[in-house]
Amino acid sequence: MKILSIDSSTPQSCSVAFIKDKSIIAQSTITLNTPRSDRILTMVDEVLAARNIEEVDGFAVTCGPGSFTGLRVSASLLKGFVLATGKPFMGINTLEALAGTVNLTSLQICALLDAKKKEVYMAFFKYQNGQIKRLSEDRVCPPETLRDLVTEPTVFVGSGIQTYGAMLSAHLG
Repeated sequence: MKILSIDSSTPQSCSVAFIKDKSIIAQSTITLNTPRSDRILTMVDEVLAARNIEEVDGFAVTCGPGSFTGLRVSASLLKGFVLATGKPFMGINTLEALAGTVNLTSLQICALLDAKKKEVYMAFFKYQNGQIKRLSEDRVCPPETLRDLVTEPTVFVGSGIQTYGAMLSAHLG
């Protein structure tokens, strides 16, 4: 199966990937200094390169939590592709996708995004039988609340660690 996947859920970056049978064939990722709408179609063109949109069997898009503007841009683009091609699509939870980037570990995983306004988007996950399993629902909370929720050794992943990593490290060790 060939999937065109779009992630613009974080304000810091945007990525587009062409995936065939769980392998990334082509991808484009940028750190944003300009609005997503200025670059995302160019990124799709780069990823599809010599391919035709008709070769795509379906589409995937991150559906949050995350940047409202970014989510709107990618959802609108996806809607256009689906209407034009009639191909199926699916939404991918942003925090679950982040947690899935962590190599197999026995430790709890906390996917963490900076939600701005001194809050974070977060959820806990853990590998069980080689599969990532959700331990909590997505949540928005102050980083101090997250700090108090961590009761075991935890791997943190996501852009929220850039903003709140020092505070979490100082408290959690």
